[in-house]
Amino acid sequence: MKYLRVAVLALVAAIATASLTPAHADVHASVSLGFFYDSLAPHGEWISSAQFGYVWRPVRVDSGWRPYYDGQWVYTDYGWTFVSDDPWGWATFHYGRWYLDPYYGWVWVPGYEWAPAWVVFHQGAGYVGWAPLPPNVSLNLVIGGGYRVDPRTYCFVEERHFVDRRIRHRVVAPERNPYLVRSTANVTHFSRAGDRYFNRSLSTERIERAARQRIERRRVVDLSDRDRARLRVDRDEVAVFRPQVSRRATHPPRDVVRRDDARGRQLDRDRGGAAKRESPARI
Repeated sequence: MKYLRVAVLALVAAIATASLTPAHADVHASVSLGFFYDSLAPHGEWISSAQFGYVWRPVRVDSGWRPYYDGQWVYTDYGWTFVSDDPWGWATFHYGRWYLDPYYGWVWVPGYEWAPAWVVFHQGAGYVGWAPLPPNVSLNLVIGGGYRVDPRTYCFVEERHFVDRRIRHRVVAPERNPYLVRSTANVTHFSRAGDRYFNRSLSTERIERAARQRIERRRVVDLSDRDRARLRVDRDEVAVFRPQVSRRATHPPRDVVRRDDARGRQLDRDRGGAAKRESPARI
């Protein structure tokens, strides 16, 4: 009887311990840049850049696509957070930076630090606009107005539509961007606590008045590697995959597109040789 009681207590303790253990042990796993190389390869092309090393561009996007275009903005405990509709958005809109290359179109430079969105915000005249922060440009320089982001790279929407579910359908024609950049103010505001970045550039109260709805305050919870494609937005939570990215040496991408090859593919697409969803990201 004594041994039976001990066995039962051991079983209860094991169950209790299991209930306190995360479902997946790799939620906060440390990965290298090689993880990005492998994960994004099916969705685009890796290119060798003399300035930034290995960079990536998506190939299955619509004509007129821009970063932070397909998805929605939600407010979390990290501030304004972009929730992408793209299966690769967990990486490219929360790590690293984007730039508009005259040769390749939109290109992403991998980075090591997670943020709710690496963007500059403009607001005013009833509009909100955002654009990806370029690589090698400090946050302080952008916030202080010492660096002006290319107007072509912005997405602008009316304030009342900023929290709409599919924001791309509300983005105004890019031809209006130069005027809207001049008519609005740079309101970008990042803060940092330890290794965490926060983007509280826009007043939630002002967006609530414009949208005539309450902005839900959600908390960020972590997904594991194998669940990263199941990004979820609930009433109280936003589930994201955000591993720690180490700076240790890693393998290069398995397939790296040469400049001539990339240009040849681009010319084929411009001549109509590929479907709409196969065109590289360009403005």
